[in-house]
Amino acid sequence: TVWFLILGIWTLFLYQQPNHNNLLHFLYNLGYAAFMLPAICVLVYKFIQDSKNKYVYIFFILSSISFFLANITWLYFNLFLETAVPYPSVADFFWLSFCGFSLIASILIFVSQSPKIVNLFEIIFTTIILFLPLHSFMSQNITTSNSAIITTLNFLYPLLDSFLVAMFLTTLRKNPKLQNTNLAFLFSFLLLTLADALFAYQTNIEKYWNGNITDLFFALAA
Repeated sequence: TVWFLILGIWTLFLYQQPNHNNLLHFLYNLGYAAFMLPAICVLVYKFIQDSKNKYVYIFFILSSISFFLANITWLYFNLFLETAVPYPSVADFFWLSFCGFSLIASILIFVSQSPKIVNLFEIIFTTIILFLPLHSFMSQNITTSNSAIITTLNFLYPLLDSFLVAMFLTTLRKNPKLQNTNLAFLFSFLLLTLADALFAYQTNIEKYWNGNITDLFFALAA
């Protein structure tokens, strides 16, 4: 909580800067990636202690490592290759890995609840309902200068996030006893959905810079 408050103050300070391409901005990505370090430690501990859910912890460990590596790669492009917004880049391989590993872990959690076919349809329906407004929002700002890869990633990230939100919402409805865990993941991926949509919007209009409100949402999701 203290570190997140520091990041919030850091964000406000960065908004006062006339130049957004400097070390103080670039280090912000490392700042919120630091959330993954204690997460990895806790997950490794739980993996050792819990014999029932080892595969879930393995994939969440891999997703947390991917999240951290994505930000480290982004920082490398910022500092050493002098690319202010390396998008798309190798960092997206790690971002997609983060989404993929999170998705596998979430599916394992969902399957452990003995779901029915109706639950699967509920997930698909919720994903569509959540993604359609985002699709409409992002479609209005697509520029012809965007490459096919950028356009695809701009829609793919929020779509994957929406699916994760739908999965944990359905799991929460099916098993309210696990609401403490499911609510945390639900709101985390909901914030991640919002962050990815904002990132797509800002990159489309070329207004994104490291450490702005979009990254604060990424930090809160983390």
